Parts: sequence; C-alpha cells; structure tokens
Amino acid sequence: MNAATQIPSVNFHLWKPCNMKCRFCFATFQDIGQEVLPKGHLPREGCLAVVDALAGAGFGKINFAGGERTLCPWLPDLIRRAKEMSLTTSIVTNGSRITTEWLGRVGNSLDWAAVR
Repeated sequence: MNAATQIPSVNFHLWKPCNMKCRFCFATFQDIGQEVLPKGHLPREGCLAVVDALAGAGFGKINFAGGERTLCPWLPDLIRRAKEMSLTTSIVTNGSRITTEWLGRVGNSLDWAAVR
C-alpha cells in the first residue's frame, strides 16, 4: 500500500506572497528562512515537477494553497497540468484576483475554489 492510497489529497503550498494581511490567516511562513526559498516559491518548472510526481505517486486530488496563490503567474499552468494528469483540482484564495481573464486561462481544469 502506497502513501497515495492512504492519503488521497495533498495540499501544495506553492506560493508565499500574499496581497492582504488578514489577521485570521495562519499562513505567515515565519518558519521558512530565505535560504530555503529565497523568492518565496519554487520556480515554474519545479512546481510542474511536483504536480507530476504527486500524480505519478497515485494521489487523486491536489489543493493549491499557501499565500495568495493567484499571484503565482504559472498557477493556471499547474492547474491544467494537474487536470491533464487526472487529478481533482482545488484552490484556496481570497478571491481578489479572480477575473474572467484568469478563469479563461484555467479553463475547465479547476474543480473547486474556496474563498476566504
């Protein structure tokens, strides 16, 4: 039995920056030093490799979380890749950057969006 059969869903905290300072938010990333992620995130190709690895390991769902992920310019690419790999996709967002244009870039690849 592999990890994916025991843990079907993964939260991928892909992005540190946020455009708000909500007092209730727990995603402060204070424990991540600049030497770990100097820019607060993995580069695009590294993120795509994570999505590929999770799908290859047999996980069924990926939730993109951490900071305000819609600030990540390649989030639509990650969502589309995850959907191409047959993963259920979701994001947690403050909703401030969800536009018709952004939704057009995501297409039908996003299954769930939680707005906080």
